[in-house]
Amino acid sequence: MNSEENKLLTAFKERMRIFHDEDKNLIQILEKSTAALSERFGFPVETVETGKELILERSRFVYNDKLEEFATAFADELNSFAIAHTLDEVTYESKS
Repeated sequence: MNSEENKLLTAFKERMRIFHDEDKNLIQILEKSTAALSERFGFPVETVETGKELILERSRFVYNDKLEEFATAFADELNSFAIAHTLDEVTYESKS
């Protein structure tokens, strides 16, 4: 686990008030959330602070077996993130 993953794990455990050791499961949830969001937006979302927040929130929904509600609950945030950061990626790629 790299330091960025460790920071996400620590943040998630604090947010969810998890004090027992279930790190293996939580790391898996965080990795899958990171992969799903990165695939959705086409770039590594963990490189952006608001992306990390979306990873934590999606992971919270997964942890509580409510993933089907995530897209609806965070529709505005997902759309704003897509507009702000996907355009940044397109602009960056077109300059290269």
